[in-house]
Amino acid sequence: MTDLSSTAVVVVNYGSHELLETNLVPVSPDAESPRIVVVDNATTPTERAAVVSLANTHGWLTVLPETNLGFGAGVNRGVRAAIEAGARTFVILNPDATIAPDQLAALVARVEADPMALVSPLIVDGADNPVFYGYRVDLTDGATRSPRATLIAGHRHAEWLTGACFALSRQLWDATGGLAEDYFLYWEDVDFSLRVLAAGGTLLNDTSIAARHLEGGTQRPDSTTSPDSSSPKTQPPGRSPGGRRRRAPRQRHSAAYYYWNVRNRLLLGTRWARREELARWVRRTPQESWRILLRGGRRQILTHPTTTLVPAVRGAIDGLRLVHRERFTR
Repeated sequence: MTDLSSTAVVVVNYGSHELLETNLVPVSPDAESPRIVVVDNATTPTERAAVVSLANTHGWLTVLPETNLGFGAGVNRGVRAAIEAGARTFVILNPDATIAPDQLAALVARVEADPMALVSPLIVDGADNPVFYGYRVDLTDGATRSPRATLIAGHRHAEWLTGACFALSRQLWDATGGLAEDYFLYWEDVDFSLRVLAAGGTLLNDTSIAARHLEGGTQRPDSTTSPDSSSPKTQPPGRSPGGRRRRAPRQRHSAAYYYWNVRNRLLLGTRWARREELARWVRRTPQESWRILLRGGRRQILTHPTTTLVPAVRGAIDGLRLVHRERFTR
């Protein structure tokens, strides 16, 4: 049986204490469970009080920044707190994800067997359908592709693991230096996977272990700076057969989702693409930005252009500025 006494589960929260109660409490059912560290990125006094109350009830360690640090900086703060508390293995878990205690123990066991491996489980949805089992980023043109896709000859490909749930040792954490903090949201997990490989580590997507991720549970469709969330689609505007006016469809992802996803793809390029490859990243930006927009469906682009299309365009512009500033003005 794996000893979890030196393991910490680190969760970065943003306005989602209800999810912590639903998803995190089952992860640590007794005194033999791992330590829980909750980093509560600042939202409202009411949310902060709710998180602190939950932590006091369940014995969680809290890190309480006065601002919204973003995901990468939040994880780094949480891991530092876990190290100070004596943890040697860390499991990073989204607030809208959960993992059964036996699956958590199996995940930690894989890390203990190979301390230089970043280990991720199979990610399933609420109906236990697989939704993530590893992915690839094409470092030659900045495209993301399924691991089942055919490799393009002459291109540099790298796999990456999702930040929804992954585990690693103190040894690997020290070798990588932690997560990059200037992404704020999205693509930190891609960057971190590449940093693991650059540090001599390996990536392991163990599909015999599963974690459940109700994607989008932390999202806020009207937000431009917060983690975003999906909401169920409703019927399009118009009138129902009974004559009642239908509600306009709600937006699946927030403005923040589109902005940071589009921007940070190009930020990743400044870090990992070769100088001669960046032109391909730039040329592919409209295609990849459109793919990101389509994750929420075509209809919401028409019904909510100011919080879908506009932030995507802003993200592309800011990302292109990063490319120019970081790689061509030095």
